[in-house]
Amino acid sequence: MAHLRSLLRKEKREKEQQELNGLIAVYNELISQEIGSDGREYRKSILSFNYCLEIFLGYKTDFAPGSLTKDDRVSFQDCLLHHRYGLPVYILNTQGEAGKMVVLRPDDVDLTNIFHEIIYTASASEKEISENTLTRDTLRTILSTVDTEWDKKVVKALLTYNRSYKELERLGIDTDSITRDNKQVLDVAKEWQNAIIAA
Repeated sequence: MAHLRSLLRKEKREKEQQELNGLIAVYNELISQEIGSDGREYRKSILSFNYCLEIFLGYKTDFAPGSLTKDDRVSFQDCLLHHRYGLPVYILNTQGEAGKMVVLRPDDVDLTNIFHEIIYTASASEKEISENTLTRDTLRTILSTVDTEWDKKVVKALLTYNRSYKELERLGIDTDSITRDNKQVLDVAKEWQNAIIAA
């Protein structure tokens, strides 16, 4: 964020100033806090591409509401991912009505909230949201959106807390390694938490 503010101070062109202000506003929304279902505060970390685009366009004085074009969407995506002034985000294409999502990169994000949002969004179009909405194919799709084996291990660990071994096997999760993998994930989480407290 300091990098963007520094660029903004140096920038003299109005169009570029507006784009930088728009990106800063999107980033501030991504890092803002929300209350999770457990009553704790979490960073939002994930927002719809369209919502982020609305925030960004709010800073563009040459944009007229109701005149959104494909070029506006492409230009915004280019700004988000720009090598010099872009944000530390991924753009995920999700199934269903949600469409594209803007997600903070893992070094800046609470993965629990992201996966909850992906699972919730994927099943929100159903009349009922239940534990049975997650299928082997849906899990495979979710796992394909993460970059590292560690992230996949964390997702699987999260899924084990409210499912039986039989349900996990139905999802294609190897139940023989669950206890070992969950212990490893919990140990790393505790170390991370201790490091934050120590800092």
